[in-house]
Amino acid sequence: MEKELADSMMSCLDELSKVLSRRRELLSKKGACEDYYFYYDLAAIDEEETKALNKLNELGQTGNTAE
Repeated sequence: MEKELADSMMSCLDELSKVLSRRRELLSKKGACEDYYFYYDLAAIDEEETKALNKLNELGQTGNTAE
């Protein structure tokens, strides 16, 4: 059970890392905010980040109740 929980948490952290890299890449593009799709892309990244954080939080709560 602990290994599965740890694996799931690492998966969430990997997903967060990817999302943050995408955000950094998007924000670093010169003139990106002038692009029509910039805000849609940013909103999609925010949504992915929120999902990953919520899942990580749920896993943390599951881990605390398992102890």
